[in-house]
Amino acid sequence: MFKTAKRRRHEQVMEAARYMVTGLDNYAMRDDSSIQITPKSVAIAALFRHDIEVTATEARQALGAALTESGFSLDRMTTTYDR
Repeated sequence: MFKTAKRRRHEQVMEAARYMVTGLDNYAMRDDSSIQITPKSVAIAALFRHDIEVTATEARQALGAALTESGFSLDRMTTTYDR
């Protein structure tokens, strides 16, 4: 079954977001609720892991989805892209 380029890109962005949330999950065992992930870190992970450039909107949406599916509050995501 062929995957469309759009679907493959979405999967790669989500994989990068899940990668970042997995790192948060490791630190969450220490119960440090001040640790947050930025959409920019997802964009950087996508660039280095899959060689794709991700917009701030794509990164923010993927990060929100990855946090939610892992059971984290959206408070763990910063709202700005540059931070």
